[in-house]
Amino acid sequence: PILVEDLGMSLAAAGLVGTALALGMVTASVAAPRAVRALGRDRVMKVGLVVAAASLVGMVLVPLVASGSVAFGIILGLVWVCATGGGSVLNASTARLSEAHPEHSARVITEANAAAAWVGLFSPLIRKTSRSRLKAPSGRRPSGRRSGGPTWACSTARSRASSARRSPPPRAWSR
Repeated sequence: PILVEDLGMSLAAAGLVGTALALGMVTASVAAPRAVRALGRDRVMKVGLVVAAASLVGMVLVPLVASGSVAFGIILGLVWVCATGGGSVLNASTARLSEAHPEHSARVITEANAAAAWVGLFSPLIRKTSRSRLKAPSGRRPSGRRSGGPTWACSTARSRASSARRSPPPRAWSR
């Protein structure tokens, strides 16, 4: 729903994004054990973080080089890569938590998952709350200035002082 509401995507396109995420997690689940045996947990975590970060940067840069369905296809591929890197980090960090807390590994992993779930649950709410604060009432900017800015305020003060005419009201601020 967030992709549909905020970005205006169709339900089918949003479903493809979810599918790319799921395929990335499956890829990470299959590849991570082999990667951990070959590289070790710490390296897998570092490589996974770099892969996820690089793919996120790539997603931001895609609109500069492509548009339309080509850009969407590239972004879907990058979502898959990002989920693969993130899934590798998740798998390796879970094993690292279990190794670091052998007597309480189940509790520690459950608490880490609960913390991640709370972040995932509340981040859209925080985003919507901060966005609603930006919608200022009746022609006012969030900073408290009138919509026309300081120039409008100065010209209004001058025109009121010099004549009885009033300057036109400011346009309503929009995002």
